[in-house]
Amino acid sequence: MSKNKGEAKIQIGKNGLTDGALETIEKAFNTRESVKINMLKSATRNKRYVRSISEKIVDYLEGKYSVKIKGFTISLKKIGA
Repeated sequence: MSKNKGEAKIQIGKNGLTDGALETIEKAFNTRESVKINMLKSATRNKRYVRSISEKIVDYLEGKYSVKIKGFTISLKKIGA
């Protein structure tokens, strides 16, 4: 299966990082090489919390991912294939 070079965009809102959000992120990597996650104002305005969320996502995915955080946006890219 070839991967689309595009980037999936996912938003995390007032309910925070739910099981459904984690599953959506995991499924996005089936067809995409990278995922951009935007933390909405209703989720948090705390940058430490954003770092914590990114760590939880990578732990859930159980693979090698590069993580970049800019403001309240988390960018994940799978390393290798």
